[in-house]
Amino acid sequence: MEHIIGNPILGYARHRIILNDAGKPCDYEFLEVNSAFERLTGMKRENLIGRSFCQAIPCIEQARFDWIGFCGDIALNGGEKEFEHFSEVFGRWYQVYVYSTEKLFFTTLFCDITKSKKKSDELEGFFDLTLDLLCIADINGYFVKTNKAWSEILGYSTEELDKHKFMDFVHPEDLQATLEAMEKLESGDEVLDFTNRYRSQDGSYRYIEWRSHPKGNLIYAAARDVTGRIKAEERLKAERNRLAGIIEGTRSGTWEWNVQTGETVFSERWANIIGYTLEEISPVSIETWKKFAHPEDLKASGELLEKHFCGELDYYECETRMRHKNGEWIWVLGRGKVVSWTDDGRPLMMSGTHQDITDRKRMENALRQSEERLELAMAAKNEGVWDWNLVTNQAFFDDRYYTMAGYEAGEFPQDFSSWT
Repeated sequence: MEHIIGNPILGYARHRIILNDAGKPCDYEFLEVNSAFERLTGMKRENLIGRSFCQAIPCIEQARFDWIGFCGDIALNGGEKEFEHFSEVFGRWYQVYVYSTEKLFFTTLFCDITKSKKKSDELEGFFDLTLDLLCIADINGYFVKTNKAWSEILGYSTEELDKHKFMDFVHPEDLQATLEAMEKLESGDEVLDFTNRYRSQDGSYRYIEWRSHPKGNLIYAAARDVTGRIKAEERLKAERNRLAGIIEGTRSGTWEWNVQTGETVFSERWANIIGYTLEEISPVSIETWKKFAHPEDLKASGELLEKHFCGELDYYECETRMRHKNGEWIWVLGRGKVVSWTDDGRPLMMSGTHQDITDRKRMENALRQSEERLELAMAAKNEGVWDWNLVTNQAFFDDRYYTMAGYEAGEFPQDFSSWT
């Protein structure tokens, strides 16, 4: 639909039918128009959107053609109709196509055919000048008409394309899905945003994204080459998988945070660290982290975040306690960085990791307690402690050693020469 809305030649308008108390169409509302609609009618979008047809064009009620009844029938009962119409309001001839795919809504497409002599040239020019792949095919699967973009993208001449069924160019792995799409078209249904691979003349395959509409015995389709986008997505997916493997090896959880909205994305491992599955703590937001974090650690975390946001710190790094499912407090090392900013310089997206450092903190605590006990034991025995590195000649003397030697702490340098 985007290629139609943005088309400079084809007028486009989407409407919602308005019913009276008896359930009969009495007017319809403008929901959307494109630039071509404005140019072809001389009416401005701001004077149309949200207004009814009769409000926008009051004199339409005196027109001989019953637009409200005609379009109301299609909006209520579905279907499509194409016709030529002379507008008494605008004084021009239009080729009009009206259809509905949703009850109470309908779409109007039209082009100016006032200069009938130029009609064919104008449509042909539109067909070939667009960057999209445009084609008409019959229900037997043969191309009836293709525009130049087909030859430019796939490398075949128009004659070569016309000789074959379009299924002849489809990648073998995409045949079944394409056949199913064709069945929908043959049943009268639109096929939107369908992607398959087409073989180019050089033997390579291009990813083609389709929007197709059946009409009678013909299928009208607009498509675009999305190979670049698909390849980029595949590379991104491969890179994500590679990074996921690396992160998995570190046993770290990952998080992504929209700083402005509070929305977050946590990995399964993030939840596992605190004893849960991701499903158990869903839905998640930044409040989820605050819920499990120790209240005493939130202030320090917030201060470090602010320093990172204002550029004082290149990265955010903070050790916090989090409540495990078993009721215990565990230690988690959070690291992260803002990866995108708003236009006015505020942090937007931030991503990072969580790592369980509980064992490390326990060892650090045990070491600290051991050192404290040793310090107490040495103090009780009134013994000084010294240490000498034979490689660097560096020496260490504790405060009691200085006292025992009759000096103030630090009065002589901590090296071996002090002994001589």
